[in-house]
Amino acid sequence: MDEDKVFIVNRGETDLRLDVPFHRPSLVRYIQRIDAHPAGIEPIRNLAIKVVDGPFGTQLKADEYVDSGIPLIRVSDVRTGKISRDGLVYITPEKQDALCRSRVLPNDVVLTKAGAILGYAAVFPDSLVEGNITSHSVLIRCQDRILPQFLAYFLRSAPGQRQVYRWGNKATRPELNTQEVKRIHVPLLSIDKQREIIAIMSEGERRSETFLADAMRLLSSIDDYLLAELGITLPPEPEKTITNRTFLAQRHALAGWRFDPQFHKPWFVMVNEALNSCHYRKPRIRDLCHLPVGGATPTRGDDSLYAQEGVKFIRIMNVGKDELVLNDVKYINKFVHEKDLFRSQLSENDILMTITGRVGTAAVVTQDILPANINQHIVRLRLRVSDCYPDYLSLYLNCSLGTILSNRPVTGGTRIALDYPTISALQVPLPPRDVQRKILGRVGELRAEAKRFRQQAEVEIEVAKRRIEAMLLGETA
Repeated sequence: MDEDKVFIVNRGETDLRLDVPFHRPSLVRYIQRIDAHPAGIEPIRNLAIKVVDGPFGTQLKADEYVDSGIPLIRVSDVRTGKISRDGLVYITPEKQDALCRSRVLPNDVVLTKAGAILGYAAVFPDSLVEGNITSHSVLIRCQDRILPQFLAYFLRSAPGQRQVYRWGNKATRPELNTQEVKRIHVPLLSIDKQREIIAIMSEGERRSETFLADAMRLLSSIDDYLLAELGITLPPEPEKTITNRTFLAQRHALAGWRFDPQFHKPWFVMVNEALNSCHYRKPRIRDLCHLPVGGATPTRGDDSLYAQEGVKFIRIMNVGKDELVLNDVKYINKFVHEKDLFRSQLSENDILMTITGRVGTAAVVTQDILPANINQHIVRLRLRVSDCYPDYLSLYLNCSLGTILSNRPVTGGTRIALDYPTISALQVPLPPRDVQRKILGRVGELRAEAKRFRQQAEVEIEVAKRRIEAMLLGETA
C-alpha cells in the first residue's frame, strides 16, 4: 500500500494545516531532513528585514504601464533566475510613490507566489536601481547573516521548492501568502559556505550557458545552410526610420489587390525578388497540398468534452519550429475528436502551421502523437504530391525566408491572422527529392549535435544542483 495515500496524522500535527497533501509522510520526512541540518535552521521571518507582496490588481492595472520609468517586475522577468532589462515594463515615478510599500531595491529577493508560476526566485540587480512587483510576487529583504543570492538559490533548490509547494498547495490553485513565505525553513550556513554554494551554482550556470550558446549557434546555422543550398541571399532588413518607412507604390500594383502599406514595403519586394532568383521551381502550397483545414475549440461549455488523457488537443504553444512540444498538452474526449472535430483530425506527416500569434511556425505530425486534433489557431496542410517531403516543407516554412513571406500578408490591426487563400498562395522553392534528402540529412546532423549540447547544459546544472542539495541537507562537509 502506498504510504502517501493512506496514513495517520496525530491531532497535534494539524494545528497549521488540515489538508492531506501537507502531511504526506514522504514530504514530512524530507522537511525533517532539512530541519536536521547540523548548522541549524531559521524560518525566513527570522532572516528577513522585510517580506511584502505586490499590490492588488485594483491598485495597478496594465493600462498604467509606460515605456520608461520605474521597472515593474512581473513573473516572466523572474522565470530564468535572473532579472534583465529585456521585456521589462515600467510605471511612472508617481505610481511608484503610491505603491511604496512594495518598492524593490538592489539585493532584494523576488519570489513568485501563485499558480503555475509558483517558486521562481531572483535577486534584484544594482543596475536597475529600484523597482516594484506585481501581486503575483513577494520581495524578501535579507538581514546581513544571509546573502540574497544564496537565498534565491535555496528557494529554487529542491529543499526550497518542497517547502514552497507544501505551503502553496491549495484547493483551487497553488498560492503562497506572506505568512507562509515567512515559515519556510532555511539552513543557517556560515557566510563562507553560502559563498561556496553561490560559486558552485554560478560555475554550473556558466558552463551550461556555454553549451547552450553552442547549441544556438548550430541551430542558427541551419537557416544559412538552407538558403545557401537554395541559392538565395536575403537583403538586409532596413532600419525602422521615417525615411525607410516612406515609399511609393505603382497604382497597377494596388488595383484589385492589397492596399495596406505593410504588404507593399520595398523590403518585401526585394525579398520576393530574392526568392525568384532561386533556380529551382517554385510551386505554391496549393500545388503541393490539399486545401488547408483549420481546427476548432469545443464551445458547448460541457466539461465532459475534455479529458485527462486520450486524444491530444494541439494548441499554438505546442507547435515549435519543426517539432511538437507536448509537455503541456491538453486532451479532448474521443467522441469530440470523432464527431465535432472530425474534419480536423490529424494523420502522420501532416504539417501544422500557426495562423495567429507566432504566424507561420510549422511542425510535422509523427505517428507517436496520434490520435490528435488542433484548435482554431492552427491549420493542417496535407501533401498531395510525392515530390515534396513533409519535413522539407516544414523546414522551409520555419526558415527566415518562409517566415518573412508568411508574415508579409498577415491581416488585422488588432489581431494578427493569416487567411487560408494566402497560405495556399505561398511559394515554396522545391529542389528534387535527392537534394531535399541531402538538406534534411545535414539539418538532422546539426540538430542532433545541438541536442547533445543542450543535454550537456542540463547535466552541468543538475550536477551543481545535486552538490548544493547535499550541502543544504547537511549531507556533505
